[in-house]
Amino acid sequence: MPKKKRKKRPPTKERYYIPQDVTSPLARLYRRYIRGQRAVPLFPPIINVETQSGCNAACAFCPNRKTAATLPQGRMDEALFRKIIDEAVAYNPERISPYLNNEPLLDSDLPERIRYIASKRRPCTEISINTNASRLEGELARELLRCGLDALHISFHGISRETYEASMRGLSFEDNLRRVNDFLALWREAPQPKPHVHVTMVHSKLIEPEIPQIRAYWGERGIKAVIRPLGNRAHIAVEQSNLNPGAWLPFVHCKELVHQAVIIYSGDVLLCCVDWERSTVLGNLREQSLYEIWNGPKFLDIRRRYFAGRVEGILCGKCKRAKGTDGER
Repeated sequence: MPKKKRKKRPPTKERYYIPQDVTSPLARLYRRYIRGQRAVPLFPPIINVETQSGCNAACAFCPNRKTAATLPQGRMDEALFRKIIDEAVAYNPERISPYLNNEPLLDSDLPERIRYIASKRRPCTEISINTNASRLEGELARELLRCGLDALHISFHGISRETYEASMRGLSFEDNLRRVNDFLALWREAPQPKPHVHVTMVHSKLIEPEIPQIRAYWGERGIKAVIRPLGNRAHIAVEQSNLNPGAWLPFVHCKELVHQAVIIYSGDVLLCCVDWERSTVLGNLREQSLYEIWNGPKFLDIRRRYFAGRVEGILCGKCKRAKGTDGER
């Protein structure tokens, strides 16, 4: 009789384990191959570095303006920036992004900072930024084509003036559409195929009626439109904005705690990119290394609590996603 195929045991609810808590080689093999879990990496695969805080838009789905008015703002000095990059490139991360929740092109030195990363990183490390395109013109646009940037994500919500300006408040639809199309013309003429360019947006009630037209417009220009699920960004203002096309659900299997380091202009390392109020500062890179903070007791304790489902009292307990998405960041 033919042998029956052995059914694979489905992975447990939590996809990761903390290597500091599982020191036995046999126990690690059990976690990996029986429970389907992976060890939390000892250094973040993705590093986000805010070189200058602030944004010139007041997008409907973003709490930036609501929190920036009450928090210190500033610009990362070059010595601190280079210290962070020098440590990061030694671990060959998947990606270094010199931006966070800010508009990165407000930093006039951004092309030079990207050049520094490009001069230090190995080919396996991608350099990417996300911009609202309000400064994507002139010499700065040309510099982004030759500074070593690998990926440029352009945040452009909607394909009509009414939808765009209701989503990306404070920005001009006509001006930014012109800037993007002018940049794409320069990009096509460039001798190298980089940076890769995508148009990105979140799936909100505002853009929902225009999604077919959005995909068609950018597709005709050879650009992929990436429409991401809406998250509440752990902020009540986003939930109260009535932008979610469905219901809110808690995040499940969020990668933030195991995949990304989030660094603001001052060198503070935050819990994740939705910590707009900077409520959970894990350490400062003027005083510690990123490796020390990533593997430090404060971060380990939060991971243990999250993996155990004990999210009350930590930022993770406030984070929600729009129903109908897979819950992955």
